[in-house]
Amino acid sequence: PSTSLLSEILPDAADEKWAQDSNADSVLLELTAAPLSQIIGENQRLKDHQAQLQRETEELARTNYKAFIRAAEHSKAIFTKFEAVEQHADGLLSGLPDLAQACDKLVQEAKTINERRHTAALMLTHHNHVLDVLELPQLLDACIKGKYYNQALELRAHVLRMTRKLPHVGVVQTIAKQVEGMTKQMQTSLIQQLQTEIALGPCLNVVGHLRALHVLSDTELRILFLQARNVFLDKALKLPTNDTFHYLNEVIELSRRHIFNIVTQYRAVFATASGALRSRTSAPTADILSDWALYRMSMFASTLQRHLPKLNGRTSSVLNQAMHFTLSMGRCGLDCRAVLSPVFTTAIRQQFQARVMQASDLFVKGIPAMKLSSSILANVPTYEATVDAAQSAQMPLNLTSHLSLATLTNNLLFALNELRDCAPMELDAELATSLQQQLMRMARSLDDYHTGMRSTFTHREHVAFKNICSLFATSLVPAIMRCYRAIYSDSSLKTVDGKAILDVAEVVEVLHDTCPDVVDSMLRALRPQLLTKAAPLAEPLLDTTPDADESAQSPTPVEDSNGHPKAEDASESTAAPLNVAETLLDANTAVASTTRSFALDDEDDDGSNNSDAAASDTSIALTSRTGEDIFADWLETMRKKMEHDHLRVLDLFRECDQNGDGQVSREELATFLESCHHPMSKNDIRIVMDYIDTDQSGMIDYKEFSHRVHRKRYGSASSDKSRLASSGAAAGASGKPGEAVYQRWIDELNTSCSAEQRQALWQALVGKDPEETGALTRQSFRTIIRKLSPVVLTSREVNQLVTFLDADNKMRVVYETIPVDWNS
Repeated sequence: PSTSLLSEILPDAADEKWAQDSNADSVLLELTAAPLSQIIGENQRLKDHQAQLQRETEELARTNYKAFIRAAEHSKAIFTKFEAVEQHADGLLSGLPDLAQACDKLVQEAKTINERRHTAALMLTHHNHVLDVLELPQLLDACIKGKYYNQALELRAHVLRMTRKLPHVGVVQTIAKQVEGMTKQMQTSLIQQLQTEIALGPCLNVVGHLRALHVLSDTELRILFLQARNVFLDKALKLPTNDTFHYLNEVIELSRRHIFNIVTQYRAVFATASGALRSRTSAPTADILSDWALYRMSMFASTLQRHLPKLNGRTSSVLNQAMHFTLSMGRCGLDCRAVLSPVFTTAIRQQFQARVMQASDLFVKGIPAMKLSSSILANVPTYEATVDAAQSAQMPLNLTSHLSLATLTNNLLFALNELRDCAPMELDAELATSLQQQLMRMARSLDDYHTGMRSTFTHREHVAFKNICSLFATSLVPAIMRCYRAIYSDSSLKTVDGKAILDVAEVVEVLHDTCPDVVDSMLRALRPQLLTKAAPLAEPLLDTTPDADESAQSPTPVEDSNGHPKAEDASESTAAPLNVAETLLDANTAVASTTRSFALDDEDDDGSNNSDAAASDTSIALTSRTGEDIFADWLETMRKKMEHDHLRVLDLFRECDQNGDGQVSREELATFLESCHHPMSKNDIRIVMDYIDTDQSGMIDYKEFSHRVHRKRYGSASSDKSRLASSGAAAGASGKPGEAVYQRWIDELNTSCSAEQRQALWQALVGKDPEETGALTRQSFRTIIRKLSPVVLTSREVNQLVTFLDADNKMRVVYETIPVDWNS
């Protein structure tokens, strides 16, 4: 209102200063209330008052200027500080949002810490349970290594339940991953158990555990099972192949047992229908098992096919084992006879043909080296006499009169004896044709040699060669053909295109130019009808088969369905070997004497040796053997048995004592010698028993047995002296038995014998030592000295000489160190 009034009174004076002055209203009220005179004089009064105030101000400034200066300074300082405060306030205002965010973050962290604290408190409260969960992988690993598979499966199932219940917990997921890795380890361990020899019960448990893992389907599990068992079977069949016979027997037996067990386990584990492998209800799974069985049968057949040709005989024993194998496989539905039959048929054909070919080659190559001596073969039986003797079970004894014929007979009989135990009917005609061809070949070789050498033969040689050919035609060829017909029960009499497969007449007709009278008589007997009489196979005349020790090993016995050895009925066996040792009158000695006659028969001699042989009553030069010779042969057989089988004397006695009563009878001794492939006649066994049975009880006890065998194997001066004294012989005045005989033999060789005699004896010793070792076995040295020594020694003296020369009992005599001047 004062402003409006002022503007009305003084319109020019009214400005914003008056409006803003707080004292304007009081001044206006005072002027409006004052008299006019006062108002007129007010202007002067105000000027005076202003002048006074100015003077007072100047006085005040003059008197208090220092205070004003300080106040100005202080005001300036205060203003500066207020500006700083204002800046700080602005900074504070700008940092408040960050502070708010930090506070919010602090609150969140506090909440997190609180939650962790709560979790730690819970962890502390349930500490034992948490440790149990964390130790689950280690516990599972311990169960797997300890083969506690049921507990391992329970732990795995527990972990899987935890994983499904707590999928968001990282620790549980980590434990689950570790458990899955150990599950694979468990699966590998179970598979490794299937790759070992495992029984049906544990096998069921292992497959049950694999099923419980739920990682393989049923088909995959079947395939895995067969693969693992196949690995085990392959490892089991990795055997040394040095001894083929032992290797094949082991392969057959292991294959039979393990394949039967695997098939049985497969069917029990996977509930395969019994009977045939392929069934309508389980065709896919049956295909898996049948395919595996077919694979194993093909592997088995290929193994037989590779190793059967390497067998040195004894194919029949392997065949018996293989048939036992097929019977076992047939019980589980795996009839593999069709797979094995061609394998054995091929092996038997190749083996027989190779044996006959080898015998033929040896005979043909030895024809030019024959030493012809007509006196030994003075009498040749007629073919009619040979036919009459066909009913006997022995080979013609006159074949022993010539070493080549005896060797050929032995080789052919060896091939036939191998064939008779396993003769396939389908090979009858083929094998008969092979035998006929080889006999024809040998006959042609004889005829060709006679044709080529007839002009150079002396009369004596011509007669001798004619007698050899006559023996070949009248004795060897018919006897061999009878033996072959005995194998196939006269089936070889059948004809092909109207011609007999085995034809004696066709073979002997080749020799018509060599011995026409003998051939003509045979053809007259053969032309009306062929021989139909068959005789059983005879034993070989000579033990000329290689590796006699190896052939002495008995074949593996065939087992019955219960796994026990199956007794063979002798009445049902048509292939049992015949013992002809008693009727051959020691064919080995006969041939040895023949060999000596050949060695001493020179083209330029005067026939004195032949005149001695011609004085014999028979046409075969058989040398009588003393009881000491027979006993020495028996001791040599015992020595070979002990060396070959690494036996002690007690072990050898136990093998002879078959009934275990502590005594050996004649029958037990004869049976043992037959098992060693060294049969002896009843008379020889009686002589051996008389030498050993000192108390004449009819039985040999261990004391008597060891007394004789120890004396031979571990000889000493005292024991040899006692033996010589007991047999009525004197050892001489020297300290060692045989020393006097040795000195006399050396002196007479060097002084009384000619250089030719010494050289002939040296050549005989070297001839028995093809490897040039400078040493011979006792038996070989004894035989040469007994037959060819120019110094006459009795059998007892020869034995003393051998004992002296082999003083260290190495069973060998070093002949090259004997102090004899062999060349001069």
